This record gives sequence, structure tokens and C-alpha cells, in this order.
Amino acid sequence: MPKLAYLIVGIFLIVTTGVAAAGTVYTMSERIGPKPGTMQLSVDGQSLRMDQSSNDTVIFNGLKGNALTIDHGKKSYIVLDREAVARTVEQLNPALEQMRKQLESLPPDQRAMVEKMMGGKMPATQSAPPSWEIVASGETGTQAGVDCEWYEMSRDGKLSQRLCMANPDDIVGGREALTNMRAMAKFFNEVFTEIRQQLPIALPDNPMSNIDKLDGFPIITQELRNGSVSSDLRLESAEAKTIDGNAFEPPEGYSQQRLGGR
Repeated sequence: MPKLAYLIVGIFLIVTTGVAAAGTVYTMSERIGPKPGTMQLSVDGQSLRMDQSSNDTVIFNGLKGNALTIDHGKKSYIVLDREAVARTVEQLNPALEQMRKQLESLPPDQRAMVEKMMGGKMPATQSAPPSWEIVASGETGTQAGVDCEWYEMSRDGKLSQRLCMANPDDIVGGREALTNMRAMAKFFNEVFTEIRQQLPIALPDNPMSNIDKLDGFPIITQELRNGSVSSDLRLESAEAKTIDGNAFEPPEGYSQQRLGGR
């Protein structure tokens, strides 16, 4: 699953910093291609910490309305909120607009060559949002002793995800976690919409944008590419546990980096 998809699946932040509180810890197995790994989600109130096997951590603060991405290798973190988005838009918009105009003036063959060299990171014109379709496949499954029902999600008519949805009441802390997933998806939808309206750049889809349309808690999430499963995320266990409030803050001694690298 792409980092962004984990970013959107994983996030919350505790209000009383440094105070231990009862929460829920979810252990999930992840497989991207042939590589296996483990991810841990720590949820408490409107806060969630996601520790990935890639040595990155993501946090979402439901009350403050921001997200943190933490790079333990570089001992740094980035805060994503509306203020950071506005600042980044102000910095990047003039340069991106100028680059887009220069690209449009190139002959088609040269433009195609530049776009290929940049690997799809070139400025883009605004395009219509994708069309999503979600249908129940009629199949059922079981994961970590919890029953679930399979749904298929298609983007512009092409199957892109398969999710096995469970009754949140069958999972420890499931109802609270689902509520926060939906709040998180709304936050990222608003941030992505603001960026798309202001900057001529192509952005990836919000992978959790449709969670409010799904009935249940996703205990298996599969990403598909060219008809084959490219990543697989599965719930292995859920445990009620006391969580230190500092777990939802940037680690001491880490430096804050600005969104956009400036």
C-alpha cells in the first residue's frame, strides 16, 4: 500500500500531553509485493499513532486538525495543517505555473520526453475528480477471528481495491477507531481539495475518501494493480492498553521541517 494510503488509514493525537490513558493497540501485517512487514496502530480518543515497518511514523490530531509525518532516520517531522498548506501554495504556485506554461510551449515530442523523465511529477492542469463505484461482492471472510464481508472499489471503471469489512462492534475499540478514520478522511479530502484548487499539480487519490460510504471496519485492505494484488494489509490483533500521551507527540530532540522542504 502506498505511504499515502497508510497515512490516511493511520492517524489521531491526544489532548493531555504526557498523560497515560486507556486506548487500543492494533497490530497489522502488511505485504507490499513480496516483502512482509508489521504495522502498529495506537488509538486513543481522537488520536492515532501508526508505526510502519519502513521506520516512519504518522499521527493525526483530530482536535487540532493536523497530521504529523515522522522520519526516524532523519530525526525530523513535518506538520500538515491548513496553515502549512496555505504557506506551501504561496511558495510554489508562481514557479509551478511558470513551469506549466513553458511545458505547454514545447513541441509534443519534447513535452512527452520531459514528462517521462520526471516520472509523472510535472505540473498538471485541473481534471475532473475520479468516479468511484463500491459494490458488495457477496463473498465473506474471516481475519483474526472476526467475520467480514468483501467489497470491491473501482476507480473510473477499473477495479483498484478490495476490502473486507467487519462490524466495528466485533473489534476492540472498533467503533471509536472507525469514527476517527472518517474524521481523518474528511480532513484529507478538504486539504486535497484546497491544494487542487490552488496549485496546477497532480495529486494522488485520498485512499480513504470513501470510507464513510462503506458499512463497517476494514480488517483486510488490498490494493490492486493490473488486476493483481500489489499490497495487502490485515488486522492480526486488537488489545485494550494504556498508552502514554507522549506517544502522540513528536519525539524529543527531533527537528520540525516545513511542508515543501522550505
